[in-house]
Amino acid sequence: MADFEPGLHKGEVLTNDDIRQLFNCSSVGSMRRSLVTNSLVLVSGESAGPYHDRWEGEVFHFTGRGLRGDQDLDESQNRTLAESDVNGVAVFHFDNQEEDRFVFTGRMKLAGAPYTERQRDELDDERRVWMFPLTVMTEAVAAGVATSGASSGAGAGTAATAQGSHGRWQRFVRRLRKLAGRE
Repeated sequence: MADFEPGLHKGEVLTNDDIRQLFNCSSVGSMRRSLVTNSLVLVSGESAGPYHDRWEGEVFHFTGRGLRGDQDLDESQNRTLAESDVNGVAVFHFDNQEEDRFVFTGRMKLAGAPYTERQRDELDDERRVWMFPLTVMTEAVAAGVATSGASSGAGAGTAATAQGSHGRWQRFVRRLRKLAGRE
């Protein structure tokens, strides 16, 4: 299966419903898996619950799934993210700092092995969580992966593919907004 390419660019703003429709995933949770698009959408920020995600330089440390008690690395989406460098699942990140405003950070990849740390859960009890160090793939690299593994030397062809996807995405979003009566 070819990698799913949503045609988004860093900084684009979507609604929760836009994400659900584009990725064919759930509209709730900080880790949203889609078997249809073979992708995992990560959401951090105000809506992410008791998680303490953070940037350290170029590395984003994302807290695994599980609201109460110790987290399990083998639990569904924790495992999916931990194995994303070998399982073919494309990982995308959105930052949600305002209600129904999700800013696209980019396609992500593991920057190292998952590790554990102590955090408070939703009941304010201390527990062990899994942290996933991630980096943003450049748009050219992400587009190259999505366009059948083109190398970074693909040049204008990769850029043209990314621009074409972007235009299709913009038309799709306009259609959605028109149907929803927001345009």
